[in-house]
This record gives sequence, structure tokens and C-alpha cells, in this order.
Amino acid sequence: MKAENIQLLTSNIVTKKQAVKFLAEIEMLTALLYQTNKETVEKTLHENVREATRQLCDELLKNEAITWSDHEKVALLFAAVRDFVKKQKVLQVTLGFEPSEQTFSLLLAWAHKNLDTNVIIDVSYDEALLGGANIVFEGKYASFTLSNMLTDIFETHKDEIKKLIQPPAIPGQIQHVQTQTL
Repeated sequence: MKAENIQLLTSNIVTKKQAVKFLAEIEMLTALLYQTNKETVEKTLHENVREATRQLCDELLKNEAITWSDHEKVALLFAAVRDFVKKQKVLQVTLGFEPSEQTFSLLLAWAHKNLDTNVIIDVSYDEALLGGANIVFEGKYASFTLSNMLTDIFETHKDEIKKLIQPPAIPGQIQHVQTQTL
């Protein structure tokens, strides 16, 4: 597969959800290659394959100088595309907030710069994190969440925090002391 097609795929398939959907559509297109009923093919294409995928496939074929009528070459190209997409590394990110398009673009740019250009992102949202992110990549886990930072702060400084939240003693006031009986 030509480098321009690899670039085309990596720029169009950036999430795990997109990859799964794209692979299902490629499977469907591969099965359609051998259909002889043109109406069935057209109907399936328009009902089950997104326009973006059809356009992406057209461009892939054009870059490889393959026509749709050359079923064997199309099937081989789709097999190579399938293998390439399946080999993408997955960066799992759980965010403590709903990501905007800008946040998503920043995550992807960071992943391509710092991890690998063949990375797709699997983003999920968990409001219990309060903010920040949990990240899993190639079996390694890192947590950069506000909830973990607060837990660490409270654990590390619990004695100082207790002193801060106890009411100050007022001179002349009787202090109540709890005693335990055995």
C-alpha cells in the first residue's frame, strides 16, 4: 500500500469507534465485490456504507490505480487496509470532562508527536474523575486526575488538615474532652 494511502487512512480514522465502523464497512464492501445484482449492490452501498467511507475507498483505489471492476485487486487492497487499521495502537483516555473537538485534536496531536503516528484514540468520559485523565497505552497506566491528586494531598497532609479544621480554643471556655471507659 502506498504511503499516501497510509496517510489518508491515518488522517481519516482517528478513534477506535471510527476504526470499528470503517472495518465493518470494508467487510461489507468486500462482500459486495462479488455480487452480480447491481441493484442489491447500490442499495447496500447507500444504506449501509457512509458517504465518507465510499469517498475514502474511491480515493484509495485512485491512488493505487485500481478500478472497482478489478475485484481481485480491490479485495487485496481492502485486505491490506484492514490489516493496517487492525495494527493501529490504541491510546485509551478516560477524561473527567466531556471533550470538545479542540481537546480531541490536541490529544491526537500529542499522541502522534509523543507516542506513534499509527495511534488511534479510545476516549471515554467519567465525571467521577473531577478533571484530568487516566491513560492506558501498550499496557501502561497513568493517572493525571484531580480526584487522585486530591486523594494524595489529603493522605499526605491529613494531620495538618485536621489541625486546620479543628475550631480554635477560646480562652475561658470549658473544653469538652471525650473520654473512653473500659
